[in-house]
Amino acid sequence: MNKNLFMVLAFLMMGIFAVTAVFVGCGDDDDDDDDDDDVVDDDADDDDVDDDVNDDVDDDVDDDVDDDVDDDIADDAIAGVVVDFKERTILAGATVEAIDDATGASFDPAITGDSNAEGYVLLEGIPAGKGAVGLKVTKGGYVDTIQYHFPTGVSDTEILAVSSATQTLLAGILLLPVQAGKGFASGGVYWVNEAGEEEYIGCAEVTADPNTINDGIHYFQYMALMDTFVPTLDRDIATSGDPQDGEGTNPDTSYFLGANADPGAYTITATAGDNNDLTATSVIPMVFADSIVITTVLFQFEDYPTNPTATWCTSK
Repeated sequence: MNKNLFMVLAFLMMGIFAVTAVFVGCGDDDDDDDDDDDVVDDDADDDDVDDDVNDDVDDDVDDDVDDDVDDDIADDAIAGVVVDFKERTILAGATVEAIDDATGASFDPAITGDSNAEGYVLLEGIPAGKGAVGLKVTKGGYVDTIQYHFPTGVSDTEILAVSSATQTLLAGILLLPVQAGKGFASGGVYWVNEAGEEEYIGCAEVTADPNTINDGIHYFQYMALMDTFVPTLDRDIATSGDPQDGEGTNPDTSYFLGANADPGAYTITATAGDNNDLTATSVIPMVFADSIVITTVLFQFEDYPTNPTATWCTSK
């Protein structure tokens, strides 16, 4: 029996049933129901008065009479909703801190806020000229979860938080421990098309500089038993620099997971294309001990007018 499958069956027997791995910087809902209970950032705002979650924070114009949140915030502020990355539910009572986007360090004084019952948090007083910040989420039962490169002056930020149970599950599927004093570097590889929408890129190879992600970078595959995508050893690239069909990022997800990284700064590079010679990078200013960083590597339309997925790439 494939050892990944064995681990999944073991987790199912223990009563752990699903991992919705959403290593992305945004989480647009597509359900757009008239009375959503779970919407954080619908593709279309339905603006209903009976929503349990206010989904109007991403309006370009503050014209909704039932908004609880002002869509217009100052340039020295950032606001958004904290979301459990696996369950896709809002997370109240989480502490969110704005950190320096170049170093990962706290500001002096620290800029923090707690998410309210709707998961909403507003951080103000970001030093002038920063333009972008990192956001760190802390809460009991959760790994310190960090995302960088959020522009300031924006009110519709989706802020992800990864539970300790989810981190352990993801590592366990790969037969890996969660090592104390190390961090996880994870994310997705996307092509930003002409309309500004992010599309998955398949069979891309993801590398880290320095090469101190001790248990390597792994990719995701659909697991029918769990009806979701999970990290797998099966898509590991056998020969670095020469990914084959069925290796590297999955064209149906393009997520990756780097396990047990030494604390420090990293440059994450994705290479894609028929000859694996198209590149894009993302800088992680700091992976902290006992944390998980979620990043995105973006191939922009201006540089790549077509999706860089190799023509021979499949999700097998």
